[in-house]
Amino acid sequence: MVESNRYWRLSDTPFSPCRATGCFLGGAQKSSLARLASLLAKRTRCISLVSHSGCGTSTLLERLAQFQGLGDLATQFLITQCVTAIHPDPILRELIEGLGHGTVGKDLTQTFESFVERAGQDGIQTVWLSDGYSSGVLRVMERFSHLPTFSAVIAARPRHSVRFQQHVDLGVPEVRHAAFDLDDTRQFIEQSLLRVDGRSDIFSTAAIGRIHEIGQGRVKSIMRLAADSLAAGAREAANQVTAQMILDVSEPVRRATA
Repeated sequence: MVESNRYWRLSDTPFSPCRATGCFLGGAQKSSLARLASLLAKRTRCISLVSHSGCGTSTLLERLAQFQGLGDLATQFLITQCVTAIHPDPILRELIEGLGHGTVGKDLTQTFESFVERAGQDGIQTVWLSDGYSSGVLRVMERFSHLPTFSAVIAARPRHSVRFQQHVDLGVPEVRHAAFDLDDTRQFIEQSLLRVDGRSDIFSTAAIGRIHEIGQGRVKSIMRLAADSLAAGAREAANQVTAQMILDVSEPVRRATA
């Protein structure tokens, strides 16, 4: 990557999770964010955020967590990433740690519930953002769904969302988190390059179209194709990344999205 950055005269790596996704939301992502904010402002108890893999759900949740409040509602956001947890305890510990409380009692459920109730007495809605779904997530939701000052956004794949809806009797609304459209892909690539002092035309128009097609608008796949094709272009001493270069590096992404 260092050699590639040097060849294209980039000040840093443009397509990496720590840099490239945090500052950009496509049109569909902005709509999803607005819909989530609207539902949470009404104290909706639980929301299912449905998305395919690689579409930038983590970025969306991180952006939501940056909100200082929702309308007239004061909020505290807690993100958890124990996506494979079967037992609720690891998730509860992560939630309690997210509140900044170093001391955790033996009864995790009672400890967290008391924190939520105390915040509610101060007029603060606690919003749990779960970056993934598991049976442990379901159990945590069931334990706290009765609390009026507790809300949750559960990110889930389509097949998991169906299971979640079947188990949680709350009339859970769904927010569909769509992939990028072609214009989003173009803007994302151009902005990622400009942030590291790169030319906006390093990728040809045809190359961007091929990235969007093969990556299916999924930001994770777009970043992989863009990064690998930049490296390929540097090796070939190219002046611009072409559609053929995208094809040449596309096999790993094709396998991952098959």
